[in-house]
Amino acid sequence: MTIVIVGLLVISLMAWQIFIKTNDKIEAKEVFKSSSLYQTLFSEKNMMVEYESEFLAYYHFPKVKNAFGNADVTKVHYFSKEEFHQIILSTVPEELRPKLSSYLSFVLKTAQKYQVDPFWLLAVMWTESHFENMSVSTRSAVGLMQILPQTGHFIAQNVLKKEVGHKEIKNYIREPYVNIELGAIYLKKLLKRFNNNYRLATVAYNMGPSRVLSRLNSGHSVGFRNEYMNKVKSSYEKISLNFISAIKVRNVYIDSIYVASN
Repeated sequence: MTIVIVGLLVISLMAWQIFIKTNDKIEAKEVFKSSSLYQTLFSEKNMMVEYESEFLAYYHFPKVKNAFGNADVTKVHYFSKEEFHQIILSTVPEELRPKLSSYLSFVLKTAQKYQVDPFWLLAVMWTESHFENMSVSTRSAVGLMQILPQTGHFIAQNVLKKEVGHKEIKNYIREPYVNIELGAIYLKKLLKRFNNNYRLATVAYNMGPSRVLSRLNSGHSVGFRNEYMNKVKSSYEKISLNFISAIKVRNVYIDSIYVASN
């Protein structure tokens, strides 16, 4: 029986790898480890790590019980890291894949570290910058997550407990790995501030939490007819589509293995 189970596992893995195979190569860059800016902000003493499984062969999101959309991220660990990378990249327009692939490994590690819905983080990034690291808005928001200098300074001071000057933070947020991690921390903080309400947290990422609170206190609705929210929802649906389909396929394999073992 054990041989049958192992055989089914091997066959299912081979079949899945054929299904998701693409011509894209994942460049899991680890440059951030040697970045002085990254090390200064995110030294071991100041990492604020809530969940870490760096040595696992898969990503794991046990604390993300409620996701932004329909993706059951508690089942991400059904796939190896390489499989999960390919699933995500297969949903992104071909012209955007090289940009995303350069940072995808770090984005997912960061989402895992702070236990943030990875598809939400990617959807916000897609909406904010189209995965363009050099993107700068008319309001001086910078990088992949379009971090404003004042937002970066607030997170550094109040969350990471680092003394960073207003001028200095402008250099920090231009570093892509710093930018990604600050964005993930900010999303996590906003979600907590708005009692796990993804709609309010998402809109607050765009217009600021003070404006969201002001509208709520004035009796106005927030996020129901919001262009930014609609863009993030659309990006989330696109980037999680193949994962949702893949889960259905993988569940069939898991169910068949369970039946065979009993």
